[in-house]
Amino acid sequence: MSSLVPTAIPLNMIKPSVPYEATVLANIDIAPDCPDDVRHIDLDLGDSGLKYMEGQSIGIIAPGLDAAGKPHRLRLYSIASPRGGDAGDDKTIGLCIKRTIYTDDAGNEVRGVCSNHTNDLAPGDKVKICGPIGKHFLMPADATTPMLMIATGTGIAPFRGFLRQRARLPKDQRGPAFLVFGVRHSSALLYDQELRELLTDDGCAYLTAVSAEQKNAAGGRMYVGDRLPELQDAIWQLLAERNIMVYQCGLKGMEQGVEASIQAMAEHHGWDWAELRAALVAEKRWLVDTY
Repeated sequence: MSSLVPTAIPLNMIKPSVPYEATVLANIDIAPDCPDDVRHIDLDLGDSGLKYMEGQSIGIIAPGLDAAGKPHRLRLYSIASPRGGDAGDDKTIGLCIKRTIYTDDAGNEVRGVCSNHTNDLAPGDKVKICGPIGKHFLMPADATTPMLMIATGTGIAPFRGFLRQRARLPKDQRGPAFLVFGVRHSSALLYDQELRELLTDDGCAYLTAVSAEQKNAAGGRMYVGDRLPELQDAIWQLLAERNIMVYQCGLKGMEQGVEASIQAMAEHHGWDWAELRAALVAEKRWLVDTY
């Protein structure tokens, strides 16, 4: 079986107690027709020496003090760029951040401190960062290992990094890659054209589940779990042989539908899903990063 765990994983190179002030290079509205404000933010790492890998997160510390008069706690955001940055020169890092605004039980508007800070930044502004953080949601060390990536919303961020890193490799060093991306409206399909271009190799697939606009086979809303049966011919043998990485990133509610869909595949082929799932988890082939 392919090697799964990368070596020399960079971790906590910049501490929260001594954050680095990165410079904003770009703040791009990547879903201009979507009601939500979602930005791709590129940061200049300058002389920080920060290294990172796809699937890790970076911490951001908003300026000012909280209601208790203490510095704001850091917030973690999945890195949306491949190691070394989009240009591969070790100078930048990309983040995908949705502005958080909601109404509380008393009817008051609440604005997330950190996401509103980041999404209001302009090129040239400074932002305090720390990290990187995380070592469980990484690309396999052997890039020929097949990957099934399932995302909702801004959970697409690490998979953009995965696929951009994969695209840097010679074709004979790229394993099959399957992406299922779920959103409410098609206007929220972040990085859509870019992802399509990154998944044109033979043996790759890109499926979308747009819940407010598409219907599943039963006439209900289309979710990521409803799309997975379309990949059954491509992924089942890989699952049965435990020669695939399964990643889930996004809203926690996606997990139940994803698992039910793959369980149905297993039962269709006469396999004990609980046993197979336990093996995938034990071998670190079933990786979940939901919130």
